Amino acid sequence: MTEAITEQQGVAVDSRDDDAGNLNHANPDDHRFVIVSGFQPNETVAAYLQVTAGDANDITLWTTERSVGDRPQSFDVRFPTSMPCWRAVLRNFSLENDVINRGTVVG
Repeated sequence: MTEAITEQQGVAVDSRDDDAGNLNHANPDDHRFVIVSGFQPNETVAAYLQVTAGDANDITLWTTERSVGDRPQSFDVRFPTSMPCWRAVLRNFSLENDVINRGTVVG
């Protein structure tokens, strides 16, 4: 996800550190945070995704949106505001299916 993120997709911020925030660590992790909701006027839900490259390569989805369904239901049902935002960014990098449909759900 090193290509540009459009303003319609979100705001991208990059960082590099270890788990403790040490910038001078010998093997730091690279992070990209993409804020996809909550930065425009009238948006009531904040959502972002975090891409980590380093010891553990992963993409984590975060939201302030309250789940409106139970765990067996799809993310689209549970998070109707956040999911379209996440999908738009992930689709741009051909990662939508891998992250949404094959990812591991924690919490």
